[in-house]
Amino acid sequence: TTMKRVITVSLNEIAYQVDEEGYSTLRRYIDRAEARLKTNPDQAEIMRDLEQSIGERLGNCLSSNKTVVNKDEVDSVLKDVGIVEPGEGEYSEPKTQFTPGRRRLFRIREGQKIAGVCQGLAAYADLNVDLVRLIFVLLAIFSGGIFALVYLIMMFVVPVAYTPEQRAAAHASAAHVL
Repeated sequence: TTMKRVITVSLNEIAYQVDEEGYSTLRRYIDRAEARLKTNPDQAEIMRDLEQSIGERLGNCLSSNKTVVNKDEVDSVLKDVGIVEPGEGEYSEPKTQFTPGRRRLFRIREGQKIAGVCQGLAAYADLNVDLVRLIFVLLAIFSGGIFALVYLIMMFVVPVAYTPEQRAAAHASAAHVL
């Protein structure tokens, strides 16, 4: 095998090591997204969400024995994330189809304490997040830890709201959709 150059990239202030070919693909994707969103007043927020989504998926490609993301993995991640369409102001999430205005349960990272489960439940039920957290803690204590297990399961089963459209669906409010 030949030696390959590895480039460190920062997505949402988290560093990832990507091989040179993967970096080139990722750079073209990000540049194209920025160009397509240049007239969108929410460009900065959308790009942060996009970088967070890409970063989390790149992180899933890594392990203690594998520290560099290769081009094939970058291609797969970008295919999963979808493309930024000009004028839409958001990127497609092909695996998360829903109708705008329909309430959906998502984990919400903004304001999260652990994994955003209570934040998502509060949005879904239109309750104060502190009340939801208190209920979860009390249920975990009085159920002998069963609700702590339920929380752990929800951390892996409930999807994260990446786009403004998904966050709006978590709140069932069309006002949050771009």
